[in-house]
Amino acid sequence: MKKLLYTITFLLSIAIAHTNAFANSNEESFIVCGNGINTIEMSANSQKNSLSLSYKKFYNVLNLNIANTVMQSRYENIKDGDIIERYITESGEFTQKTFVSRKDDFAVIFLHADKGSLNQIIKILPPNSKSKKNTTGAKTTIKAMDNYIHVLSSFSKQVNNGDTLLSGNEAVIRVFANNTKTTIGNEEIKLKDATEAIIIVASKTLISSLESNPTELNRKIDNLLVENQINFSEKKNKRLPEQIYEMLFNRHLPLHKVESKTISFTLRNADETDNAISEMYNKMFYKGLCYGDLQVIETDNFSALPKLSSLVKQEIQASFLYDYYLYTLDKDFLKDKVFPYMRNVREEIEKTLKSKDSFGFYLISKNDPTMEVTAHIFFYRDLISTCNILSNDMDENMSYYQELIPKCEQVLSLLPPYQIDRNEEMRRNLLGETLNNQELPDVPQLLGLFYRNDPIIYRNYDIREACRTTIKTCIEYRNKQNIKGLDAGFVQLALSSAALGDGDTAYRLITDSKPYWTDLSNREIVPILTKMLLQSYYSPESNRCYLNILPAAPTKWTEGELKGAPVRGGITIKELVWTSAENINATIESKTDITLDIYIHGKFIKKVELQAGVSQTITT
Repeated sequence: MKKLLYTITFLLSIAIAHTNAFANSNEESFIVCGNGINTIEMSANSQKNSLSLSYKKFYNVLNLNIANTVMQSRYENIKDGDIIERYITESGEFTQKTFVSRKDDFAVIFLHADKGSLNQIIKILPPNSKSKKNTTGAKTTIKAMDNYIHVLSSFSKQVNNGDTLLSGNEAVIRVFANNTKTTIGNEEIKLKDATEAIIIVASKTLISSLESNPTELNRKIDNLLVENQINFSEKKNKRLPEQIYEMLFNRHLPLHKVESKTISFTLRNADETDNAISEMYNKMFYKGLCYGDLQVIETDNFSALPKLSSLVKQEIQASFLYDYYLYTLDKDFLKDKVFPYMRNVREEIEKTLKSKDSFGFYLISKNDPTMEVTAHIFFYRDLISTCNILSNDMDENMSYYQELIPKCEQVLSLLPPYQIDRNEEMRRNLLGETLNNQELPDVPQLLGLFYRNDPIIYRNYDIREACRTTIKTCIEYRNKQNIKGLDAGFVQLALSSAALGDGDTAYRLITDSKPYWTDLSNREIVPILTKMLLQSYYSPESNRCYLNILPAAPTKWTEGELKGAPVRGGITIKELVWTSAENINATIESKTDITLDIYIHGKFIKKVELQAGVSQTITT
């Protein structure tokens, strides 16, 4: 894989809004495709066809608006990762195809005239999030250059020592159409009498707006076209937009297909509810990792994290990308995407360090410090592990990786351990509270369970029991207050229960929420089901994987089958069949030679040495 730019995009979201069938929804939105860093999101409350590019989903960068269109149909192509939509305009009909390249991190919009021609004005507008602009001092500049449009969006943030941090996103917009009448300006792209056009958006994150370098992004697009022998300067080439689209899509498709294996889950002797659960799982879990719908990894990650600062969410996003590596063992991905992202996040975190504070961070809030401390721990542990892995390559950056490790270890030493309060619950506030506020509908302090299974929790009986007490207390309060639906607290409680092996509680939470199941909310449930079926922990340093089979299967799931499920360490459960709690057969295959410790229902069974590409069947 060709090296990507070291300055990686934090998070690019594209929201596509339409009229038609979605006009009556209450501004709900759901993501339909993405590449793990950039995503495409459907927004249901718009009167026109518009594309909204966002920075980390917390700060909009710009809006592309194609006016006077009515959507006739939309097809979400899960297998290929694109969206195909058909529109009617005053000058005819056109098809729009949109996807985010897994290979190149471009957002790609392809327009093809089905009847008539493309006579569209695509407006380029500044962000529409007024609240963000007011609170962050956001500023967006849009400027037409020689052959592209440059968008620079940045915002300033005051930290406690009086310094101002500048963060933001830079984007380059290129358009290729099969005519000579296409023009670009500071605020719009005009397509006239074209039959095809393609718009490419390349972006990157800026730690400081002084780092702006649009020519670098523009050159990235040019180089890709030249490398693939596409003469983009040939104005008379009627197939130019289609050729570019096919090239980008064909580069994207193999990687997307590798990461898009469908998983099959069946419950035998199931009732109506369990049939609906397995149908939901099979429909939504098409991206192959622990969080279910990997088209939307950042949203799935954040669905249970409503109160974190944007920088802490970036820490969690970095840890998720590292976790993605643990599943795929794609070292190019680790080196070219994960580490640059981590490096940028760390540099911004380091600017906020205090010199006279027991915690060492400005970032730790008074609302949920346990959750934020846990996020810091995950991030720095994962960064250390990443440096250890990459330093083994003996490349030109080896010394940099090695020098970074003790710096990260020093920051880790500043962070406090988990604590238990006088109610024998996990402490929610590490800044001095001695008793939790028990009248809260969520349990953010259990991030070490509902985000990733933290070994520190599993190795300490008292902490585990404190987590169980916290879950019980919160569920009792929610029931007393008649709190329903699939909110953040629901996700936190169900995932945490599954992490602790309490499948019956997780199942009861899911079934009690059945009146609120929708296509939008179901993707909140899929990660919970996954954690009930399989849990894994992989140590790259020791090349050892710990696999827990059916760790939180509810009592009533007496028979079932699961096929094609991946786990950490580059391992795939090709087939898992159980006909009782004791009679279980699992066929397992690994990408590499690896040591596998197998647990069933949380109990150690045996150690297995797996050879790369050789399936083994484990029978109990």
